[in-house]
Amino acid sequence: DNPSLSDDDNALQQFEKTVSKKGNRYEVGWPWKGDEKTLTNNYGLSMGRLKTLLKRLRTDETLFERYDETITKQEELGIIERADHFIPQHRPVYYIPHQPVITPFKATTKLRVVYDASSKASKKEVSLNEAIFRGPPILPQLCGMLLRFRLSPIIITADIEKAFLQVSLREEDRDTTRFLWVKDRKYDVSKNN
Repeated sequence: DNPSLSDDDNALQQFEKTVSKKGNRYEVGWPWKGDEKTLTNNYGLSMGRLKTLLKRLRTDETLFERYDETITKQEELGIIERADHFIPQHRPVYYIPHQPVITPFKATTKLRVVYDASSKASKKEVSLNEAIFRGPPILPQLCGMLLRFRLSPIIITADIEKAFLQVSLREEDRDTTRFLWVKDRKYDVSKNN
């Protein structure tokens, strides 16, 4: 973390330092703003949000089933992994509340699990979003892209499905992306579920 660099340059420098290829995926580390230990364990907040989410999902069994299937599929694909109950002492642990975002008009992903990394248990605490650099915008400027788009007689478009989920987070940063879910959606939250 170099104080003479801009936030965007710091983020890029940390990205270049931590990026590596692991199997079929790339792995990167979070671009921490400073000491990542400023993150506090927000298990209580995340548990409260999970109970509220489950109450909401139980009012729509189809939505509940699709939400559960989405999480199960992500685990099967290796996008997410189960964390053990052990809380490491040498690195931060942060639980990210989540909720469904439904877009019925979309052809591919009608339901997405969206994580709230800006959540914090109190105003004094730091959220995950506040603890890491945002990074520079890397999408092309829309106006220039639209002008160049019109110059060619042939246009080709492509979409990499769920591209963000194809990049994995290095192991030492994974405890900051924990989230809570139930093993069996038929039962309430408990130590065994």
